[in-house]
Amino acid sequence: MQATSLEELYLQAEASDDFGVSSLELVYSVNGGDDVVVPLWRGGSPGRREVSAGHTFYLEELELQPGDLVAYHAR
Repeated sequence: MQATSLEELYLQAEASDDFGVSSLELVYSVNGGDDVVVPLWRGGSPGRREVSAGHTFYLEELELQPGDLVAYHAR
């Protein structure tokens, strides 16, 4: 998606596991740079079987330039 540097982008991740989810993180990088890890959820013991959590990117804070690429995944 193409966005302006003033936009906000909301991402939501879901995870499930028969034995319980211990944590959920969002990992992103700008232009192939170092990964930045954003904790979305940290479980207690025993973990929940299903987790859903979100994060809002404030693109202005990332100091992006036109043509910059933000890659992300959840783990």
